[in-house]
Amino acid sequence: LKVNYVYGNKITNITISALIVDDNLPYNLLSVQKVNKAGFKVVFEHNQAKILKGGHPPIVCEKVNNLYVAKFSVNESGLSSVNEKKDDQLWHLRLGHLNRKGLQILGLPFSSKPCNSCQMGKATRNTYKPKGYISTSQIGELIHSDIWGPATVTSLRDERYYLSITDDFSRFREVYALKKKSEAPTKIMYYVKRLQARKILVQRIRSDRGSEYMSSELQRFCQDNGIVQEFTSVYTPMQNPVSERLNRTLLDKVRSMFVDTNLPKYLWFEALSCAVYQLNRSPSRSLDGEVPAKIFLGNFDLNKLKIFGSKAWVYRQPKQNKLEPR
Repeated sequence: LKVNYVYGNKITNITISALIVDDNLPYNLLSVQKVNKAGFKVVFEHNQAKILKGGHPPIVCEKVNNLYVAKFSVNESGLSSVNEKKDDQLWHLRLGHLNRKGLQILGLPFSSKPCNSCQMGKATRNTYKPKGYISTSQIGELIHSDIWGPATVTSLRDERYYLSITDDFSRFREVYALKKKSEAPTKIMYYVKRLQARKILVQRIRSDRGSEYMSSELQRFCQDNGIVQEFTSVYTPMQNPVSERLNRTLLDKVRSMFVDTNLPKYLWFEALSCAVYQLNRSPSRSLDGEVPAKIFLGNFDLNKLKIFGSKAWVYRQPKQNKLEPR
């Protein structure tokens, strides 16, 4: 380090190579051992330390809090080219916190220690790979659930939300319209009881930490039925990828249906229910091409499928006047 040292009325330029730099200390340290090796003598007396060498003005260090402090001013030329390369953080900072690989490509030194500023300024979440495989061995072992909404348009029956439930093993989905989120526990309990009627026990429910999932009513029901609730971390919907992906898939289908038909938007839940019905009877990549309805229901039939928005005629019970249209 090139510095200017003032002794009396004389300014002397000095290059210090016995410097110890520690980012955790407010000062740089001067090694007495290295100073001695360089041919200087260090004398401690009268609350001072003097660095002496014949032909050079003495460097006087005053004692401050059990340390001897030497006052220098940095030379305008800054760091010498030799010592620049020894400072392993210098080029990292000069190049705007460039990463190690970039410094290696440029042939510049880099530190093996993490940069605190980089850790604070460049911090990101860990990535989550989408769950594209089945980790369960039977229906009901794990179900995924989520609540979507509010919709900008209320449905035909004034609902603004929907609850989705997906069985992990079969990937069979069901949706329930909700006027309020607080209705969700009732729908989940209804779903569980329907499976119990088929001798299928729900073992785990995975969801976010919404108040409807953490309600005392649902928690008590799960405890009574031996169901474990698994919650994702706060602000981390990526931990419930099955439900999140389902929302995207369903809404993509619904938007396409409305583009095709020009039907009023208040029929969004009818379109959504149709999309779920279609999805349950379509091959699933997670099932290696198997169809969810075949696994969950045992069989399925595509013969009754119609295009959403197709014209239909409703049969009405005949009245007394047999000449009235039916």
